[in-house]
Amino acid sequence: MLRKDDLFCRNQAGLGNVFSIAYYFDGVDYKDEYSRWVQLKLKAFPDLLYKANALVYENDDNYLSSAQSTAVQKALMRRKIKIGAVSSFFTSESSIWGNFGEIVLGLQRDARFEVDMVHYPRDPIKEEDINLSLRPERSIVLIKGGDLETVKANREAIEERRFDVLIYLDLFMTGEMHDLAVAKLAPVQMVTHGHPVTSGIPAWIMDYFISWDLAELPDQKKAQSFYTEELLLVKSKKAAWEYYKPRTEGEVSIIVGEAPFYQFTRENLDFIPAEEMEKLSSRDGLTWYFCPQAVFKYHITFDQILGKIQREDPNAIIILMKLVDNALEALHEKVVERLIKQGDVDLDRVVFIPRMKHYQLMAMYKLSDVVLDSVYFGGDTTTREAFEVGSPVITLPGKTIGQRWTQAYYRVMGIKDFIARTVDEYVRIAVKAANATDKQKSNTRARIKKALHKKLFKNADAPRLWGDAIMSALQKPKRWHWIEAEPLKQHDEL
Repeated sequence: MLRKDDLFCRNQAGLGNVFSIAYYFDGVDYKDEYSRWVQLKLKAFPDLLYKANALVYENDDNYLSSAQSTAVQKALMRRKIKIGAVSSFFTSESSIWGNFGEIVLGLQRDARFEVDMVHYPRDPIKEEDINLSLRPERSIVLIKGGDLETVKANREAIEERRFDVLIYLDLFMTGEMHDLAVAKLAPVQMVTHGHPVTSGIPAWIMDYFISWDLAELPDQKKAQSFYTEELLLVKSKKAAWEYYKPRTEGEVSIIVGEAPFYQFTRENLDFIPAEEMEKLSSRDGLTWYFCPQAVFKYHITFDQILGKIQREDPNAIIILMKLVDNALEALHEKVVERLIKQGDVDLDRVVFIPRMKHYQLMAMYKLSDVVLDSVYFGGDTTTREAFEVGSPVITLPGKTIGQRWTQAYYRVMGIKDFIARTVDEYVRIAVKAANATDKQKSNTRARIKKALHKKLFKNADAPRLWGDAIMSALQKPKRWHWIEAEPLKQHDEL
């Protein structure tokens, strides 16, 4: 399609969301796949390509070392840096806020910055969502919609603020966000791991991908090869790079009100369908292997892991999530077929559970013998939640950040037991952990919980580390800048 010159698509949403492209598969060039998708979308809808009217692009290579560039840079460094943080999930119960909330608030407290929150209303924006900000009167609420007129109105709302930096926290999680992000609305634009993969947007539009040094490959050249943006690493000094807070307290879920899960045992899980409970209670001595990730995240390598676990452990019951959304039911059936064909999985020893409330999910972590990190799209928030009840999470790190969260958390916590290097090692670690003695399991859970609270949670330095990374990017000479009182000569690449 990219080779055609006469592309026409009446519906701007016709290309859908790039969320599911490539990322779930190993051996695929993510950067190339996402970049080609962006090229196709911009070819079909060229009006999405836009720059703010007051933004200037200097295409003369001599500009970067010129007195003019130095003057622009010094003026920027003499005042507070204006940042817009853009998200579809600024709500207290979302995992996005759980990851980024304290970072945004910490940057708002940082004397170097003025930070405004930009809400995209994936769901209706409530007053309490606006009041999450320390500067609620400065928050921007965009208009929901995927048509070009709505995109234009949203661009104008952001453009008026003349931000120095725009940070997109969860690109791809809402399709319309990507249509906004291909516009140049600030001199420096950044994206981060709300969906942990490159945006595919050209680097002259999307300048940086903010990432965690411990979660990327040690070979920075190799790590950079997965991004169209320049990789901007938060140098965490082997600590947590975000300010994580517990989502439970005393076996009570606290993300929305208080919902206890201490009352659940393996015998009274009333949120699991009866026919599935029959499998879980068919006989004594069953070992529960639980994966909390949606099955569309599975690579065939994970299918094979599940089958091998069943063959190595005759008591193994695999507990997986069921896709019940109307749009995903057909996909669920295909994944089930693939489990049989590719993994030789015995479905009589597999339990599928519909999406659960948070306190129910926490009960499953608590009652399972081990938690399985899906391959190659692993857990982030789910891993930390499992750690809160001391559950060991077995992980096989991949090449990119979304495949390497769990190993990074273990590195901070000083725990290496549950990080595998191969598929067979993953299976051995999982089976060994699931069949450990009660005393060994108790000791493991105590060790994980202690390390979690001592080393991973509530790193007060995390917002400053993000601020330092942002400042390091801004201190470099840049081709883009806002027109000031005396406009500079404009070289407009667009």
